[in-house]
Amino acid sequence: MTQCFSDRIPKLAYIDAGTGAIVFQALVGLVLGGLFTLKMYWRRVKSAVQRWLGRTPDQEKPHDR
Repeated sequence: MTQCFSDRIPKLAYIDAGTGAIVFQALVGLVLGGLFTLKMYWRRVKSAVQRWLGRTPDQEKPHDR
């Protein structure tokens, strides 16, 4: 058990300096991908949440395009 916490055993693994950048990039991509998906399915998500809360969904209004 004491060998597990001993500093006399050389460590053969390390975290590269670029690892933090890759993790950060993955997190940013995950957040932006989630926001884009939410944007694409906003009406469905909104009506599902309204049904879940017991409210009736508003009438769909035509969009000006």
